Amino acid sequence: MTLSIYVASSWRNERYPEVVAALRAAGHEVYDWRAEGQAFAWSSIDPDWQRWTPQQFREQLSHPLAREGFARDAHGMWRSQVCVLLLPCGRSAHLEAGWFWGQERHVLILLAEGQEPELMYRGPKVDGGGIYLSLDELVADLGRIEAGAEPRCHRCGCTEFDPCEDGCWWVHQDPWLCSRCDSKHRDEERDEEPPPPFLVLEDSCGGGEFFPVGSTVQFVRRTP
Repeated sequence: MTLSIYVASSWRNERYPEVVAALRAAGHEVYDWRAEGQAFAWSSIDPDWQRWTPQQFREQLSHPLAREGFARDAHGMWRSQVCVLLLPCGRSAHLEAGWFWGQERHVLILLAEGQEPELMYRGPKVDGGGIYLSLDELVADLGRIEAGAEPRCHRCGCTEFDPCEDGCWWVHQDPWLCSRCDSKHRDEERDEEPPPPFLVLEDSCGGGEFFPVGSTVQFVRRTP
């Protein structure tokens, strides 16, 4: 079974392209947040972003480009069964890995030379993930995860034990596709105009938040 994988790492990590390529070569689907045309950078909002005050930073989190970038990556996370935490990396990558651990999904940690020991890395390892010294070791262990992987819809992320809100069933496998997403896709094909790429939801503070139409709505609904 092909696994869907999210590689959480840093822009400065030179191993990132190699890891993405190796996982794809092994037959897995990998979300690439660095891909041309979708990568988010604070400099796209303000070239002087590194001089922001805390107040400016908080305000710019609501910038349309920040919302859009967050929505894309959140969508990629929701669709993924496995997170590869590629060290060295910073705050965002560890927040993403923590989300996967909280969702009871596999977190695989690929160590690097010169990294300080971290006690909390034990958590994902105990819960079925792993800590690896090499990329080859990590790729080889994906077979263990594949063997026990629960089928997951490649569009909305639903499973047999966590189906769509109105119920659904499998209509296709490799990749897995549920009946709700299949009918939704057919409806979209019949429409003369394509659906808008983002859905605007009002948050508790009165501001809007952008999320991709489709599976990320499930992500919003299931997050407290």
